[in-house]
Amino acid sequence: MKKISLLLVIALLVSSFVFQISANAAESDVVKIRLPFDSAKLSGNKWGKFASGGGGQYHIAEDYVSVKDGKVYACADGVVKGKWSDSKTIGCGLYIQHTINGETFCAEYGHITNIPDPLKKVGAPVKCGDLLGYVCQKKDSKKPGYLATFKYATHLHWSIKPGAWKGGKWYAGSDKDLYYSSPEAVKKAGFVNPSDYIKKKIK
Repeated sequence: MKKISLLLVIALLVSSFVFQISANAAESDVVKIRLPFDSAKLSGNKWGKFASGGGGQYHIAEDYVSVKDGKVYACADGVVKGKWSDSKTIGCGLYIQHTINGETFCAEYGHITNIPDPLKKVGAPVKCGDLLGYVCQKKDSKKPGYLATFKYATHLHWSIKPGAWKGGKWYAGSDKDLYYSSPEAVKKAGFVNPSDYIKKKIK
């Protein structure tokens, strides 16, 4: 009877150990990807069609307002590839090359401030969900993202281009980099609808 009980205990311990290994393996296989905010509202400046301003031309990104707490997060693991800055008018921006299941894409997070110092360097590693900064705003000097001299762009400008980083600047304060003459031109330049692209991978 004691031998049977001992064997049962051993069997339970072994099965528990195997289950734990399987659970850990399953957890490690989970793809880490998210939207760059907890909640936000898509403005009229949508990907493919610039509804207000820009001469009615076609926009390479999506612009989000009412970003919860103003916080902008990395949508996946990656590496910082570049940064632009014009804090007096449009804030700053980060270019990050992300990789998901071996698939590489680059994202631009524009019109943000308070970028953590480690992320200001090219080559800095980024983890999914890392805080990249705060959306620029000029409403409350007590909140992160406030810029006393700030004039424009109180929204997150978010664009995605599949493939590895090839250099260059997609925005960096120049409107000529923001708009194309047709939806076909936007696609030809390599830009995709960022929210659709990420949501498909989340599913």
